[in-house]
Amino acid sequence: MARVARQHDVSTALIYTWRRKACQASGVAGSSTAAQVGFVEAVVLDDGGSKQAPSPPAVVVDLPGGRRVNIYASAPPGVAAAVLKALIR
Repeated sequence: MARVARQHDVSTALIYTWRRKACQASGVAGSSTAAQVGFVEAVVLDDGGSKQAPSPPAVVVDLPGGRRVNIYASAPPGVAAAVLKALIR
């Protein structure tokens, strides 16, 4: 977990918290079965960067604090649904 935390610049405690909450939400008990719960890699783009998305997003969700979640048409439907479900919790 420490390697993953360093790689993605997040605290180790946050990864354990995410895993625990995902297991609770899916009804999975214990960390040994956490492999049944999946995570999707998120890519965070700085709006001030020179790289632009190849096409406009299909769904844009504006969050408090000026943050935004973009879902592109190329995203698998399951991933788009999971993102939207996570935002309403």
